[in-house]
Amino acid sequence: MHLNKSQKRAESGIIKSLIFPSDNVLSTVLRKKSETKSQTLKSPTMNPENIPPYYFRPHRPHNCRRAKFHNYKAPGKYMITISKEPSVSDFSHICGDIRSIENPPAVTLTRNGEIINQKIKEISQYPEFDIPNYIIMPDHLHILWHVKKWLPRDIGHYVAYLKAQCTALWRRENTHIPNISNLPFFEPKFNDKISFSDEMAQRFSNYISDNPRKRLTVLTHPELFNRAHRVRIVDYEMDFYGNFLLLKHPIIAAAVVSSRYTPEERIKTPSHKDFKSPGAVLGE
Repeated sequence: MHLNKSQKRAESGIIKSLIFPSDNVLSTVLRKKSETKSQTLKSPTMNPENIPPYYFRPHRPHNCRRAKFHNYKAPGKYMITISKEPSVSDFSHICGDIRSIENPPAVTLTRNGEIINQKIKEISQYPEFDIPNYIIMPDHLHILWHVKKWLPRDIGHYVAYLKAQCTALWRRENTHIPNISNLPFFEPKFNDKISFSDEMAQRFSNYISDNPRKRLTVLTHPELFNRAHRVRIVDYEMDFYGNFLLLKHPIIAAAVVSSRYTPEERIKTPSHKDFKSPGAVLGE
């Protein structure tokens, strides 16, 4: 079949509109997609009212979930944990001796750690905030963040601001690193723990201050945190964590701790007062 010039031009226009759609064509396609989506949602099987609430949805475990019951704009105290991007050099180094009073475990900040330290001090000058305690570890940092008054935005906005300020300064000081403008300084997100009392806030502060000692203990005595599989004691097999030399101590008491125990079962199990040896090993 032969086409005249007008028919050829019409066919050419159709092909071009399929390959290079105009704004009108795109808007029509998008409108139809929107109508299809709305119709799907209106169907009985996809009714939004039938979608289960968040507490019935499949659990995706991670340590950055926010408390659904809490208003993060409200005054309160939080322990904020932010992790280092693995490719970034350490924020600090652990020094000291876990057995020394004169030279207790502590951290020595690197330049990256000094950047974080500077920005934390700057944000603590804001009238809405107070930073009673914080620690900059080699690969993460803990901040006891006191919100003194109601905030216009939730605490996550200000944590993101702190991270952005540290990242911007780090990038300005490391222009020699290729593609530095696109490299992150921290890992995404952050972990928060809410303090519901002054006692809990003090426990958070103690935990933060004790971080260097715990890290140095892991570095100097890794055998205390190894796991041995299928250890046999008499006729029992179990997994163990801890210092196995304690098993050779002449006085050994067994303690079983379980949240599933009834009050009657807990009475029958040894308490910490029953321990006579200077340590413990955890078995399961």
